[in-house]
Amino acid sequence: MKSEREDAAGGHRYRRPGKGGAVATLAFVIWIGVIAWMAVVLEAGDGGVEGGFLNWMGRAHLLVLHFPIGMLFLVVALEVLRFFRLIRVNDEATIIATLALTFAGAIVASILGFLLMTTESFAGKAMTLHMWTGLAVVVLTFATLKFRLSNLTSVYYYGALVLAAVFVSAAGHYGGSMVHGADYFTEYAPAPIKRVIAPDSVADSGDGQAGGEGGSVAGVAPEDENVYLDYVRPILEAKCNECHNEDKIKGDLRMDTYELLMAGSEGSSYPTVVPGDPDESELIFRITLPEDDGDFMPPDGPALTESEIAILKLWIGAGAKRETTVSEIGEAGAGVF
Repeated sequence: MKSEREDAAGGHRYRRPGKGGAVATLAFVIWIGVIAWMAVVLEAGDGGVEGGFLNWMGRAHLLVLHFPIGMLFLVVALEVLRFFRLIRVNDEATIIATLALTFAGAIVASILGFLLMTTESFAGKAMTLHMWTGLAVVVLTFATLKFRLSNLTSVYYYGALVLAAVFVSAAGHYGGSMVHGADYFTEYAPAPIKRVIAPDSVADSGDGQAGGEGGSVAGVAPEDENVYLDYVRPILEAKCNECHNEDKIKGDLRMDTYELLMAGSEGSSYPTVVPGDPDESELIFRITLPEDDGDFMPPDGPALTESEIAILKLWIGAGAKRETTVSEIGEAGAGVF
């Protein structure tokens, strides 16, 4: 039986996938099994427990993920250059081998990323989008490789290749949002571009937040300042919310709104805030641990200052209400606010 044939309609030459296609299919099936196993077993068992071999392996995701990205865009570059006849790629094995390495790298990166997500309890909007776009990259690189092995250098192959490039870019964006914040890419973008890709970022929040610790709000007497809005929330935004926001929810805890802060960590036996009792509040416990303790918060970045800790303690001791003013703290707040 011939290994190649002419397509009656379009004249394209088709090659049977052969062993390469079978190996790719087997790898894809095994990948699905591994991801399914981790989704069921790790989430139901030891998922969310930091430390150990699996956690160490998961952190290797940051070392591996750039490999399939680079290889995929190398294929895109080769195809573009060949389309415009700027280069000649006579050896079809060059592109096929590059695609195979891209597919293999995407498999490894996705498995390690799933390990990192489950062992360190990453969640949130950006995490969910990062996960699904990353998984889609594996599916699309598999499809691209299969089409290329079949010599389907038509709309199927090029369509899958373009989609893979789009999804790997999206996965990178959402991953970056988790690390640097949702507005990292758009912060310094020209206004017309920002309005298109991030319209919410150019809108005035109108929240009336103060600039930080010890600051006062224009037109408001110091004793009438709102302790939560003008002091507590800016402290949390500066020191805590990087890991506890809508896009990145570490330890099943969000602190970016009053309601979610008071709700605490889902499933935890230790309340984040106990109104009237700062010593029983997990928030105060974590931020006052020795900095070399594994449970100290924040784990990265500058620790809370003594003044910031004092403000949080005073606010919680006064009942941790949203409407508490400086004057209601009383003499205990003298020299702190």
